[in-house]
Amino acid sequence: MGQKESPRGATLAPEPKEPVFRRLKEKLTFQVQIPTWFWWVSLLVVLVSVAGFAGTKAYQEWPVKEVVVVGNLDAVDPQEVGKSLLWVKNESFFSLDVSKVQQQVAAMPLVAGVAVRKRWPGSLELLIHEDVPVALWNDVALMTASGKVTELPQGYESGGLMHLYGTDSAREQAVKSFRRAQQALLKTGVKVSSLNINAIRTVDMTLSNGWKVRFGKQYFEERLQRLVVLLGNLDQESVQQVDLRYGKGAAIRWNTKGVTG
Repeated sequence: MGQKESPRGATLAPEPKEPVFRRLKEKLTFQVQIPTWFWWVSLLVVLVSVAGFAGTKAYQEWPVKEVVVVGNLDAVDPQEVGKSLLWVKNESFFSLDVSKVQQQVAAMPLVAGVAVRKRWPGSLELLIHEDVPVALWNDVALMTASGKVTELPQGYESGGLMHLYGTDSAREQAVKSFRRAQQALLKTGVKVSSLNINAIRTVDMTLSNGWKVRFGKQYFEERLQRLVVLLGNLDQESVQQVDLRYGKGAAIRWNTKGVTG
């Protein structure tokens, strides 16, 4: 018998194949495990960032709340100093430039020196050293003990000060002559009320006892000692003027008419 042949025109159905994408998915599937420390580090980074932002904000906006002026002050008005520094209240306590404040206050009349420091949480403290006014310079400015000429502060009472007159170029000589005269007259009880140095450096003085004294422009020290002797030997109320522009003597104008010496 011959082998039975399959019916013509019929084929066997192939076995179903698994889709390719499913096989790839199973091969590529994996599990990711994030360690616990990663979350703590991330949280720390966030906290540090927030703290940094808050710190920057505080640095820029923390206000200066008050200005405190301290020192043994007589001529310098603390309120005027405070008014001149109102601008610092718009500045940050942390970023405020204290050197700028120091320079501004040091330039004020009668301020010999100033130290500036910040005091937590919002104060600016100024320790001011005052310069001592000793005379009026040309009736429009103050001359201090350090020889500095400064503007006359508003409202300052200058009635008790002596008067110095002269050109700016003669200012140093005026201060020197005044100091030397005050020192020499200390034991006589008489003081210098005014001193004038003219363009040719001639020195004239008015004393607290009313005497008008002419020194000329030479031998000031010698003539000053001669004046001290005269103050100790003459009736001060009888003398109007003393002219020391002589070799060894003096010309005296008396208050009583007709009397000379």
